[in-house]
Amino acid sequence: MLEFEALLRSYADRVEGYLHSCFTDADEPQQVLFDAMRYSLLAGGKRLRPVLAQAFCELCGGSAMDALPFAAAVEMVHTYSLIHDDLPCMDNDDYRRGRLTNHKVYGEATAVLAGDALLTAAFGHLAAAPLPASRVVKATRVLSLCAGELGMVGGQVLDMEAEHRVCTEEEVLAIQSRKTGALISAACQLGVIAAGGSPAQQQAAADYAASLGLAFQIEDDILDVVGDAAKLGKATGMDQNKNTFVRLHGVEACRARITEETQRAVAALAPFGQAEFLTELAQRLTAQLLAPFFLFKLRLRLSGFRLDGNRAVFALDIVVVVADVFCHAVRLHFLHIELVLPAGLIHGHTPAHDNAHTLLRVEAQPPRGRRKHNRLQNGLFVFQRKIQVSGAVVIGKIGNFTARVNVAHAAVTLNKRLYKKIDLRNR
Repeated sequence: MLEFEALLRSYADRVEGYLHSCFTDADEPQQVLFDAMRYSLLAGGKRLRPVLAQAFCELCGGSAMDALPFAAAVEMVHTYSLIHDDLPCMDNDDYRRGRLTNHKVYGEATAVLAGDALLTAAFGHLAAAPLPASRVVKATRVLSLCAGELGMVGGQVLDMEAEHRVCTEEEVLAIQSRKTGALISAACQLGVIAAGGSPAQQQAAADYAASLGLAFQIEDDILDVVGDAAKLGKATGMDQNKNTFVRLHGVEACRARITEETQRAVAALAPFGQAEFLTELAQRLTAQLLAPFFLFKLRLRLSGFRLDGNRAVFALDIVVVVADVFCHAVRLHFLHIELVLPAGLIHGHTPAHDNAHTLLRVEAQPPRGRRKHNRLQNGLFVFQRKIQVSGAVVIGKIGNFTARVNVAHAAVTLNKRLYKKIDLRNR
């Protein structure tokens, strides 16, 4: 896990440094244009496309540095598309990535020109790449096709034309594969081209991108319905009149479709042999949406069981393990899981007094200093609160849950992972 995180950070940091070096000429009279370009270009974001370009380049035997101009070019095209997409004549959005959209800060005219300039500059960076001319020409061709009338721009037109009617699934696929998937495909293919990869590898990269791009777009459409605008950094509920898979099939079916497309993306990597990073990247993009939903369903399912004392402890083991697995998959920087087993689930005689409080509550706390002695006890979650219960519940001494080896082992494992995640977040 830490290896994946480190590699992801290195890819993102590398392209971030490159982008920060762009458009810094303060001597030009049109400085406001440079400011507007940098405002959106350096606004953050996932940097998914430049990460993909670098990863595919290394997968094909090249260096991530070789792919850097290509990766930056794709990100410039992506940024220009966002600036234009937010304009009043398009989606008319006020916020992007948690701050005011470009036209809200610099005005509509300057925003249009900033987008135009970024698109133009992207091809300039392609041309300046220190790679064989044949690779540069091929990359230019791929990016122009994916970004232009047959790709992203064409998909935007189809999307606009379909706003006032209900499209078929084939039409929605045509829109989304162009509007979102095309530029992701360009990034993956450009990585292969930068490394001098084969046509078969380029096609495999395109197949991977097609499935990943569709899963990514469906995820975005779901978040528009159920997401939190404050966390997303943009308004939600903006796609109600647009043709999406969510509108056609509903949220539940779309979650299943995301899983299917992720599996197809991973399968497309087979010609490359070992592709651990790209495999995990695809799986994590899916897990970010599905894991919280799964844990919620797990909690509901557990509530349907009646458990005696030993089975209750066993159920805790399962829950801890499941939570650990999904926290690993989702790449959470913090963990807060609340698992509630009401006292009524424990089968036994009637207690002396009613205790309506939660019997078992697991909460992750930040790391604290440990004493030299009793390290095992200090490293465990503490499950204890003295209550009067019937003698039929055979779980050992009250307040001594950690005496059970299986629970202790699971808790120690989860604690160690938690500390690593917190440490990673705070660096």
